[in-house]
Amino acid sequence: MIIFPKPLSGSVRRPHCKTCNKITKKVTAAILLLAVAGFGQMSLAATYELPDGNLPKGCVYDGNGVVSCGAVSLGANDTVNLSKSINWKMTELSAGNNSKINPGNNFDLVIEVTGSVSVGNNNVINAAINAGDAVRIGNGVDMTGSINAGGKVLVGDGNGVINGNIISDEGRGEIVIGNTTVNGYCNPNVPQCSGQPADSYDYIDLRFAENAALTCESLPIKAYACNDDSGCDYYTDKVSISFQTTAGSFFPSSAIYESESNPAVSNLAVTQPVEVNISVTADPQPTGPIPLYCNGKPADGNSCTIKFADARFIFENATGETDLNRITRYSGKPSDIQLRAVRKDDQTQTCIAALEGSQTVGFGFECINPDTCHSSNPDFLVNDIAISANDSGAGISYTNQTLTFDANGVADLQAIYFDAGLVALHAKADIKVEQETVEITGKSEAFSFVPAGLCVAMDQSESGYNCSDNPDASCSVFKAAGEEFTLNISARIWQEDFGESWDNRAAFCDTAITPNFAMDAIDLVSSVVAPEDGVDGALIPETFGIEIGNTPTDVITAQSEVGVFDIQAIPGEYFGHPMIGGVLAQVGRFTPAYFTLENAQVNHGCAGEFTYMDQPYSLSFNLIPRAGMDAEGNKVYPGTQTQNYRDGFVRFDEDSWYQQGNGDLVIGLLEPEALVDDLTKRLDAHTESMTMPSVDNFARGAFVYPLQFNRLNPEDGSGIADGPFELIYSITNMADLDNVFVSASEGNNLYTEDIRFDTAPASMRHGRLTLGQDHYYRTTGSDAALEIDAVAEYFDSSIGRWRHNTDDTCSDLAGVDIRLLNNVAESAALGNEQDQIMISEDGETTRNPVGSWDLGKQPIEFTAPGGQAGGFVDVIPQLATDYPWLQFTWDGDSRHSQNPRGRASWGIFRGEDSVIHIQEIWN
Repeated sequence: MIIFPKPLSGSVRRPHCKTCNKITKKVTAAILLLAVAGFGQMSLAATYELPDGNLPKGCVYDGNGVVSCGAVSLGANDTVNLSKSINWKMTELSAGNNSKINPGNNFDLVIEVTGSVSVGNNNVINAAINAGDAVRIGNGVDMTGSINAGGKVLVGDGNGVINGNIISDEGRGEIVIGNTTVNGYCNPNVPQCSGQPADSYDYIDLRFAENAALTCESLPIKAYACNDDSGCDYYTDKVSISFQTTAGSFFPSSAIYESESNPAVSNLAVTQPVEVNISVTADPQPTGPIPLYCNGKPADGNSCTIKFADARFIFENATGETDLNRITRYSGKPSDIQLRAVRKDDQTQTCIAALEGSQTVGFGFECINPDTCHSSNPDFLVNDIAISANDSGAGISYTNQTLTFDANGVADLQAIYFDAGLVALHAKADIKVEQETVEITGKSEAFSFVPAGLCVAMDQSESGYNCSDNPDASCSVFKAAGEEFTLNISARIWQEDFGESWDNRAAFCDTAITPNFAMDAIDLVSSVVAPEDGVDGALIPETFGIEIGNTPTDVITAQSEVGVFDIQAIPGEYFGHPMIGGVLAQVGRFTPAYFTLENAQVNHGCAGEFTYMDQPYSLSFNLIPRAGMDAEGNKVYPGTQTQNYRDGFVRFDEDSWYQQGNGDLVIGLLEPEALVDDLTKRLDAHTESMTMPSVDNFARGAFVYPLQFNRLNPEDGSGIADGPFELIYSITNMADLDNVFVSASEGNNLYTEDIRFDTAPASMRHGRLTLGQDHYYRTTGSDAALEIDAVAEYFDSSIGRWRHNTDDTCSDLAGVDIRLLNNVAESAALGNEQDQIMISEDGETTRNPVGSWDLGKQPIEFTAPGGQAGGFVDVIPQLATDYPWLQFTWDGDSRHSQNPRGRASWGIFRGEDSVIHIQEIWN
């Protein structure tokens, strides 16, 4: 239920209705809207047929879609039907209960009321209502259409439905709605309205065929709500638009914009050859600095100008559309256009054919964008006849030819343009109108010709890039990743052997250039051919532009990856049409620019702390294949890692990788500086044990380079012991079979020698194993167990003597053959086994399994031999197999090949009881 906001009182008479009963009723603030004054009882329901049949009293039809009336009063149960879409204008509108306006809803109806609208209960309305004042609608309405009121909008109860927006004039507006659902938005908003307008938009763009405006037929005008002045970004909500003109009339005069596919559409009828200005008002209003555009261009002022003519040539597609740019036309490819000669019949005021049969017509074409014709090609052909080229805005030159027009004034044209761009066709001819010669002219809407595709070619300065015969790792080297090369790219025309369907691999480079073509941002893309399932990489720069001209554009680029690739130029849309790009196929082979040495480490021979001289150890490292640039194309070090250096593209040989490239791989030393040369000579490589990464995971796998740092050789007179040395390693001249080197950088300069291992200094120690002695002096009752120690030592040249090597955790004698020897017997067993040996005729000792190796030392125990006679046992570990680097030159002049010797002895002589201690020296 809804109550009027102000009380109504007094006697109310239904206007313009002599047959209606007078109703005198007191209306108070509590009266319901369904009792709206003025809805009396009619003796008989009326049916009206707009616009050509029975019209309400006082209404007239102008023949151009507009029915004009004074005040219109529809009685209860009256029906208004439509036979076509119209604009119904009046000063006031009232309708009784159960009336129906356009119930079939087969045609568009816009009701324009300069004053107010009052509608009773249970009415059907399929129309948009634009009122200058208030709009009052009773209960139970069923309405499809929007309401735009200059005053208040009051809607009743009764579970009514309005499918449309309701807008009340700002300042005077108020919307009050009872139990009625509004499937649209309201301004100002109320809870019953389900929709809400989206964010604001910038401008209204009016689009029309400005060169097809005739006084004998209406001109469709489409209105779009847009954002972004660089091209319409279509608004996503509804806008109510009213159309205005300085001459003629719009029907309907208002419409609703909903989307790109549902613009607001009206028809402009002008009966005199005049220039008219059209404009719009919109709700909600645009918020941009230029609120109105005309065919995509800012309006000159607040209106768009259209020149109407009694006769003209109209260029159309075969379907009769004047929008020639709706069809994609290709440079050099024939396309069909119709030329229609139209004039107004002076008697009927309708459009008729202006020409029939064989007629002479002059043609010219105009370069719109670019605005200058640059082509050196045969330009534009109409029916195989070259026509005159004209720069934009210049006077038009024409070339005559003979055409045949049918009874409808239509002649068929075949157009071929051997260039690209946005153009317009011009035509002129003389026609006879009642014995008078009149010139008829016409200009097409601007339309485009799109190049057939792009020619992507390698510059003549480049060679060795074609891998079409072997598009795989066997192809010869073209460039390194990140190394620049030059492409020549140009737009080309269609040729007949392309057929009706072609792709970006057509032979574009065999056809002529389109000099007028220009595009700012064309994508430059690579797609991998090999290795299989490789990454595509990127071409830097990723985009380029083509400028107007008769020669190809030089594009200096670089590939970021390894492999063989197709190089594609991918353009965007050209004047609203998709454009085919071009491909230079199977370009390569691309290699890494260099390798970086990473994750280097020294794999020490002894538990990660140090390595004994003569003890095998190794260096391990990763080689990371890299491009000579970063992801943005900057020439920096290191460049991006390439992902395709794998499988057949890995150019290291598993058996000889250490001796490839310009020279053999050299592992050298960088420190200590004064001894680098001499110490490097003492490095031996164990090539038989070298390994390299798996080719299917190259960058993650490690190269392993086994080494041995040799001790001094006493036989050569070079000394007995030296060290320890803290060594830092480097690589020199390591390369793959393509001579791609391991490199480092100093500033902007790459180098391949003395590339440092980024590791902590590696300790290299001259070591030996020593064995101690233990002695029990009594000859009787040899019941004492003895223990001698095996001790690892290294030479410390800073103090000139040997030191206990407490860092040694790797010289356990448990698995070493330990020889026992004396003047009675000889025995040998592994260190982790027991071993017996006689030391005298009645005495035997047992060597127990060796103890634990700890802090570079290990005990060797012997049991008490028993018996009465003394004896000894010499202990000699056999180190040649397991620990040859712990052998020593015990005689002082041999190679380091002698095993250490220790002794356990019992009572070899009695001695004196008074002697507390006697020291014996053992060599």
